[in-house]
Amino acid sequence: MSNTSRTIVFKQGIKEVDRAPKDSEKIQYGVTVKVIDNAGNPTSRTINITIYSMKGWFNPKQIPQVVNNGQVPNVESSINKTGLPEGTRISWKIPPVVNTPGMTTGQAEVEYPDGSKDVVTVNITVRKISEEYTATGTRIEVNQDEIVTPDMLKRAVNTINAQGENGVSKVSRVESKAPINTRVYGSKTIQAKVIYVDGSEQDITIGLKVKDITRPTIETPDEGKNWEITALDTVLPNMMVRSEDNTDGSGIRITTVTGLPRLLRI
Repeated sequence: MSNTSRTIVFKQGIKEVDRAPKDSEKIQYGVTVKVIDNAGNPTSRTINITIYSMKGWFNPKQIPQVVNNGQVPNVESSINKTGLPEGTRISWKIPPVVNTPGMTTGQAEVEYPDGSKDVVTVNITVRKISEEYTATGTRIEVNQDEIVTPDMLKRAVNTINAQGENGVSKVSRVESKAPINTRVYGSKTIQAKVIYVDGSEQDITIGLKVKDITRPTIETPDEGKNWEITALDTVLPNMMVRSEDNTDGSGIRITTVTGLPRLLRI
């Protein structure tokens, strides 16, 4: 009775397994093992040797990404490379479009050292610009009855993100929530909304100063008026000084009369 063992190894000069044919995940060989004893009795067994491409062997997974508007995620960070062979290269086959808030996808290509490739879909959430930036308002100054234009509103807005970056270029327009009244002198606020280029919105308060640049009116006396009095008069004529500010203006602060005779006062 005897036992024999034979080991299948590389042929002389061959150091690695052949690559699977292009675009194929595996190639299979039918192998027959046949043994004949010294008495001439044969026996055989059929087995398979399957050579897998790396594409057929590995199953890379995505790492979902959350990005700001306009920010394409790093493709290397979008694929779980744990267990992948050294020398594997990852690139965007179809880069994601990241200028609209919400869910989108990109196609990452995983190229293995044997030349085979996998394509992995990466789920990406694009944040709203209004979630990344905070808008603040500066004061607008106008004269009475001057129209506050959309450009004035937009110029009165600053937007900054957590990194201190200015996002004014991401503002599409600024709209007041109610009609803006500049008839009345004084300070007030405008309740407005900032509309970013991705359509997201953010409420904002903008200061408004309405300036009074209209001179008050002296209603009496008329220009050049001559009030006549006589020496030793004990009763004076009605010498009334009356003035009025413009409608909804700042109001009269002070009235002075100079050059009066020493016996008169206001």
